[in-house]
Amino acid sequence: MKILGGEEVDLDEYYVCNRIGQHAAVVAHLDKDDTIDDATLQKLHNFKNRGVLNRIFLIAASGFGKTLMLQHLFLQAARTQMDTGLLPVFIELRSFSHLAHDLVSCIVASVTHFGEKFSEDDARELLAKGQCQILLDGLDEMDPSEITEFQHKLTDFIDLYPDNQIILSSRECDALRGIDGFKRLYIHPFDNEQSQLLIDKLLRDVDDPSAKEKIQKYM
Repeated sequence: MKILGGEEVDLDEYYVCNRIGQHAAVVAHLDKDDTIDDATLQKLHNFKNRGVLNRIFLIAASGFGKTLMLQHLFLQAARTQMDTGLLPVFIELRSFSHLAHDLVSCIVASVTHFGEKFSEDDARELLAKGQCQILLDGLDEMDPSEITEFQHKLTDFIDLYPDNQIILSSRECDALRGIDGFKRLYIHPFDNEQSQLLIDKLLRDVDDPSAKEKIQKYM
């Protein structure tokens, strides 16, 4: 992730995970029992023990960290992949073109980006077994001319491979209404404790105690 000043750092060192809940929130949700802390794909899959959630819209306004949340979910799943047998796949929808892509080709491109040998046959075998965790980032950032074709391709993909977990992030937008069978969950803003934790992480390398104190008081 990039922090203030544009420096790239390991996500685990600075990232603070937002809570995820069933309802949109302008401020931190007071009922913590109705939210997910330190989200993982497994926790989303079994949210509130209300049955299996295979398909989720993860919704938040701009600036709430939708992409960072999906990257966090991807990394947590990647670390446990050898135990779960499930393959996490991160796909940025802003570059999707129906003329060049379908979701299977996007999955292959995403996996081989990391230098792995992975073919379309490999992808389809895992998909048929329900062993993929597919993270689709930024429906609202797609070219509007691509939305309708993407909706059709996603519907056909789910009909063909119904047992895979799919998380799709977006702002609230009309494009969501054209996709059925997804549970809506929402990324919540930080509460005071989470905000303080993020500030502490961002300021930990600041050597000037008085400057750090001024920033803390301002926040």
